[in-house]
Amino acid sequence: MNSAAAPIQAPVAILAGGGALPSMVAQALQAEHGVAAEDIRIITFTEQPQPTALPEDLTQREYPLGEVHQIFDDLKYYGIKSVVLCGRIARPKLFSLKLDKTARRILFGDAGASAWISTVCRLMPNIGTAEQPPQLRHDNALLEAAKRELERQGITLVAPHNIVPNILAKDKNYSELSISKAQETDIELGFQALKDLAVVDVGQSIIIKNQTIIGIEAVEGTTQLISRCAPLRESGGLLIKGVKPNQNKELDVPTVGPDTLQDLAKHGYDGLVVQAGETQIIDLDQCVKVAKQHNLIFSGWRA
Repeated sequence: MNSAAAPIQAPVAILAGGGALPSMVAQALQAEHGVAAEDIRIITFTEQPQPTALPEDLTQREYPLGEVHQIFDDLKYYGIKSVVLCGRIARPKLFSLKLDKTARRILFGDAGASAWISTVCRLMPNIGTAEQPPQLRHDNALLEAAKRELERQGITLVAPHNIVPNILAKDKNYSELSISKAQETDIELGFQALKDLAVVDVGQSIIIKNQTIIGIEAVEGTTQLISRCAPLRESGGLLIKGVKPNQNKELDVPTVGPDTLQDLAKHGYDGLVVQAGETQIIDLDQCVKVAKQHNLIFSGWRA
């Protein structure tokens, strides 16, 4: 991870999706960076996956994902200086996302709603639905727009890996299972494919076997990619996960955890290879345990 760590200034808001990472960030803010519990605010999103095992002493508020004005009012009211984006958001629901005026301004500039309508009308044959402007089809564009607005309001965006220690994958074979020459070829091809696909801002994961790309992650996410590709091969195959070139490392970092390996084991895959230094691993010890229990490759790879 090449980006320099941003300073962590309190109060801090964690804009939290589902899973364990928001709780890990909250705990590390207190234990590693000396941020008091009263200076940590959790913001979650209606009809989205919720964070697990959050400390009970933290203030928490939920907003609709598209109600950006309410969220920014909250940040301003509590004097938030730093924001962390982490956890899983169900991307398919973005197709029906209702954006308020502030969200439209962030995406389209001062023209706001008129630019929204103009763009939708001009590109209607290509986008499929008037509810989803072309900016929303691409994770990077949406996230970069949010980052610019945070900076405009004097708020610093901080990446989870700059808060939680030792969360990034190392260049290491964690499960210590032998990787064949054929699998090494698949791994290199998989990472090259991810780099080549970055031009269309496709997801961060590929499933590959015998130099054949079986599936590419789209809006469904990694879990559904694993299940979707399962019947397309009799057994085996590797899940390759890495960062997109030129991707902002504070906004959208590839993340895996024990559930990822459990899903691979359930469907009879050979294992998981993640980009070293660029992929967050949730609960490394449990990941290694699951990998060894199911005889799965689990490795960081310098790509």
